[in-house]
Amino acid sequence: MKTSDKKSNGHRGAYKPSAEEIEKACAKIQEKWSVRQRDKRAGRTSQSQWSPPRLDWSTITDAISESQSDSTGVNSWAEGGR
Repeated sequence: MKTSDKKSNGHRGAYKPSAEEIEKACAKIQEKWSVRQRDKRAGRTSQSQWSPPRLDWSTITDAISESQSDSTGVNSWAEGGR
């Protein structure tokens, strides 16, 4: 170590990286992040969470009714066509 790098008490000064060095170090760390971790750190946790698909219940009940009326010959399952 050069004497110019030492403070008067014999200790080396604090390391002060340049903005470019900080940017490179951050990029190196972030290369290892998964998409999920990147989203989490960006504050996008709600978008990355799984949620069940939404269903249109009227479509399902209509399909059940049609299926029941086809198999029994009665207009709808709800009318007693079991």
